[in-house]
Amino acid sequence: MKKKFYGALLLGSVLLAGGMVSCSDYDDDINSLNDRVTAVEQTVKELQEKINAGAVITDVQTTEDGVKVTLSDGNSFTLQNGKDGAAGSVVTIGDNGNWFIDGVDTGKPSRGEKGEQGEPGEPGQPGGDGTTAPSKYYIPNEDGYWYVVNVAADGTESAPEKTDVKWAPEGMMTAVWDTENEALLVYGVKDHNGVLKINLGTALKGLVFTPSLYLDGVEGTRYPYISGNYKSANGGDEGKTLKGVDFKIPAKNTWEDIVASVYNIGANDTVVYHMNPASAQVKGVDFRFLYNNPEMITTRGGEEVVVNYNNYSEKTANGDLKVGYQITNPELLEGAGIGDPRTPGNDKISVMALEVELGNDTTITSDYAAIVPAVRTLKAIAFKEKKTTMADQYDLYNTGTLAVKNEANVAVQYNDGSVNLSELLNIHYTQADWGPASDYADHEVMSYERAKQFGLHFEYEMLEYTTGTNNTEEHKYGKVDKLTGEFTPCYVNDKGESVACPNDPTSTTGISAVGREPVVIVKLVNENGDVVLAGYIKIDIVKEISTKEITVKDFIKPYVCDGFVCGIKWDDMSGKIIEELGMTKDDFVKTYTLKGIKEGKDYTYIKENGKFVLVPNNKFGVMKLGKDWDVSTTNDIIEWHANFDQMDAVYNETGHTVTLYACFESNVDKDNNLVYIGLTTTVLDKPEVTFGEKIKEYWYPGDQAEVAKRDTVRMNVPRPTSEGITNRDVFEYAKDLDDNFKGNKVVMTPTSAEQNAAYDLAKLGTNYHYQFAAEQPKIGQYQLSRHATDPTRLVMGGAIIAQIAPNGTLVYTHDKFAEEILNMYDHNTPLCYANVEIVATYDDCELALGKDAFKVRFLRPVDILPGDNAKFVDAQANGSSIYLGDLFKLQDWRDKMLISGTSGKYASVSENGCNLFKYYWFENIKIDLENAQCNLTGTWEYVKNVTNKLQLYVDNYAPNASVTLPINQLAQDPADILNTTKITYKNNEGNVQKFKLRIPVEIKYSWGTLKGTIEVPVDSTIAND
Repeated sequence: MKKKFYGALLLGSVLLAGGMVSCSDYDDDINSLNDRVTAVEQTVKELQEKINAGAVITDVQTTEDGVKVTLSDGNSFTLQNGKDGAAGSVVTIGDNGNWFIDGVDTGKPSRGEKGEQGEPGEPGQPGGDGTTAPSKYYIPNEDGYWYVVNVAADGTESAPEKTDVKWAPEGMMTAVWDTENEALLVYGVKDHNGVLKINLGTALKGLVFTPSLYLDGVEGTRYPYISGNYKSANGGDEGKTLKGVDFKIPAKNTWEDIVASVYNIGANDTVVYHMNPASAQVKGVDFRFLYNNPEMITTRGGEEVVVNYNNYSEKTANGDLKVGYQITNPELLEGAGIGDPRTPGNDKISVMALEVELGNDTTITSDYAAIVPAVRTLKAIAFKEKKTTMADQYDLYNTGTLAVKNEANVAVQYNDGSVNLSELLNIHYTQADWGPASDYADHEVMSYERAKQFGLHFEYEMLEYTTGTNNTEEHKYGKVDKLTGEFTPCYVNDKGESVACPNDPTSTTGISAVGREPVVIVKLVNENGDVVLAGYIKIDIVKEISTKEITVKDFIKPYVCDGFVCGIKWDDMSGKIIEELGMTKDDFVKTYTLKGIKEGKDYTYIKENGKFVLVPNNKFGVMKLGKDWDVSTTNDIIEWHANFDQMDAVYNETGHTVTLYACFESNVDKDNNLVYIGLTTTVLDKPEVTFGEKIKEYWYPGDQAEVAKRDTVRMNVPRPTSEGITNRDVFEYAKDLDDNFKGNKVVMTPTSAEQNAAYDLAKLGTNYHYQFAAEQPKIGQYQLSRHATDPTRLVMGGAIIAQIAPNGTLVYTHDKFAEEILNMYDHNTPLCYANVEIVATYDDCELALGKDAFKVRFLRPVDILPGDNAKFVDAQANGSSIYLGDLFKLQDWRDKMLISGTSGKYASVSENGCNLFKYYWFENIKIDLENAQCNLTGTWEYVKNVTNKLQLYVDNYAPNASVTLPINQLAQDPADILNTTKITYKNNEGNVQKFKLRIPVEIKYSWGTLKGTIEVPVDSTIAND
């Protein structure tokens, strides 16, 4: 059908660029007018050039003073109102196909109403055309009036007829965006004579094939065709039906291949080409396809391959050209068997090109593309949805005998009208490139609409057969339309004639048809009626096809280890049964049976998208009949049993809610008359609790008034004791985390959360444990983490830094990395910590109750600080010396000094009789004079890199050497080494001003090595004082 599509713009006095400036001088008016005309012409020229280069109009919008036209390359041009700067109006086609003026629906369609769209083809294939109903559409004509075009059912269009309704207000200038003729026409433009015309389409200059595949590097497309043998009906059969009744089929029981009758049917398919430019016009041109080239046509036995243009072409939204084609004799395409051992040596391929004749002796030819023949082998006519319990549950029966002997595919209510069988069917096939697919290849699905594109359609007829000793003619209990597949149930009158049952659910006329099982033959045929595929549908004519739903009761259940059981009594549902089904409780029990109960199976259902679907593996639980199902008692008659996993599945659904159905099937009509009885259960959120009462003064930061917001506890070595020196208590670094809570345990207290009312935590029981949190800090260069499989271990790489015992005691380890991390920061710097969480559970299977996280800070046992008395003086006789004790001080995690005294008289501090220096078990002191630094040059550099005249040495050791001095832990006062060791400074370079030295010191003790760099001033040369 040819249709016109228009877009339009409403403008005031329109200028394409700029506005009119009034001048009193006449010459100035003329000059100004000339300038504006030139500007308009230049704008039109630029716009046309961009469209010629391939740009297309993508949008038209109103602005404050006109209308803006936007191109696909991002450029835009303004159509400006030259009269008063007012905004223009835009007429567009809305999503509903109507004309809109400035966003307001006029109610006028822009094109003829089109019939239902055919089902889309597979990728690269056009869908069906659908049917077309008589219609009309409107055109906004250039004279300002709406014109109407009437479209007949066959697509014939009338000439546009003028209406008496205007679309353009009086005095408004008009721009029409004509997409049918691909032109933008602007009428009555001020400062321009006549009509401005901008061509939106340009001449086609080139075509480039868009490949859907590559064949050994060659661009190509896959072309499907159906291949096989036509079929003919043969033979009859007799036997017994599924119900044990004798049957006899006189003919058309099977469909067999006609060996000498082969078909190869090519599809109506499409290929896509990129156009140069994308804005090229392709209306009114002639298309044809070239196969190989016009001089070389592959022939065999007088037949030849012909690539036919099938009168379908479409310009896509992105400017590509889609063209339809069909190949005659596709089985003769070259290349069949490339790489296929069945046809060795065949290395040829077929190619095709599109030729477009533009007129004026101008022809554009695309590049050649390879054609890969894809052979489709039809396997079965099949149902779109499962219809029987047989293994091939989607395929139609392939013989009349199978249909008669097995269960029905389709149920039809005798007094509820016809059923369209075509709507239930599609086609199964296999496909392979170059030749037929293996017999074991997976079946693919072809829609009926797609089959029509191969020139195929369904035809229907009744299978004649009789049953019983009276030779009842089953086929008379139905009629089927040969072409549409409309099946109508019938009854047989006293004259032996088939009479259609009335389409009236209240009528009982024709009830004698109930229980009859006619069979329909379905054939897939070509236009000549030749059969390519056939199958059989068995119809079950039933009294009623009904699916009713009764949702009885809602339950709320806690989330516990035992899952739940909920049930209903007859009192809960008898009223609803009577109301919904119009029957008593006793009638219901006699009429319906729980589905699966006879086979000892449990079936449960949920509702999805308005349909009842079987729940896989009964994931939400099972529905069981109570022992008093058929007795009027107060006991439960239907029970929903859910174990923990099934309860958890309910909890994981939206809203923690599921409505689960038990299905009751009619004892007569089976699956055709079903009642679903549903129970709705909501599983509550898990209990909500708080985690113990914190001992206020154990939690930090101390300046946080609200205890609940204090999130850190501190961990340290045991406090010093005299006994602890001998027992080496300091080597133990552990903390019972329970000690931070009142009563030395974490007590879970329910909050005021609504769900808590359903939980008796005292009865269910609660428990908790500590573990390291998944997120851990980076301390210095070391990233801590929780062990991958044991959350009670804190690790750094493969090293265990700390671990939590089952009793809640956190233990810091003596791993070398753990000691290095511990000594990285002084005890007042809050950077050495781990994230710990309490994990609470409830009930016997320890269900997760919640978590509460906090930090545990690890305090360094001892800090090294600069000494008070360390100072050198330059040029002293025999050098300037200080005692080792002058160099540094030691302080423990309690801010207690471990050494007291003055230069040469240092001693261990005794606190309440406990030698603090001894308690921390110091092993040695390293004075690293080799790596001492100075600032003689104005920046800090190693002494050895500045001068070899400056000497630092420990008495009796070489100058500028690193010295490690052992500490005698068994001495009366191990700190005596601070008084017996001196460090001497000498400088033989002459006069020097004041400067400083930095001396690295390392002290090994019970928890690794303390490292410090002590800054020591050096007074200037004595003479400079």
